[in-house]
Amino acid sequence: MKCHMLAFGICAIALTGCEGSPAWYLSNPDRKIIELDGYEVSVLPRGDNKYDAFYAGLVNMDGAIEHRKRQIKAVELATGCRVTDQQYLPGTAIMQAEVACKNSGLTK
Repeated sequence: MKCHMLAFGICAIALTGCEGSPAWYLSNPDRKIIELDGYEVSVLPRGDNKYDAFYAGLVNMDGAIEHRKRQIKAVELATGCRVTDQQYLPGTAIMQAEVACKNSGLTK
């Protein structure tokens, strides 16, 4: 049992700052937080007109269609661009969105 806990601890420490880990998403300085309908949606640039949108806390996904619409709107508000394509990372609630606009940088 102690061996399993030690292995888990080592894995947790190793993944804490890796790109794509929860800590990386939540501590990334390029993250823009958009509040919509009482929810905070984070938008993170991923290069080449691509952005990730995710909720910082736990969200009941019973209203999945509304959450999807909210994430799309958050990306559009954060970038000033139109979302042209989107999909979820497998097994997550992280939306990857592609935008079309003349200036796709995050607004300050």
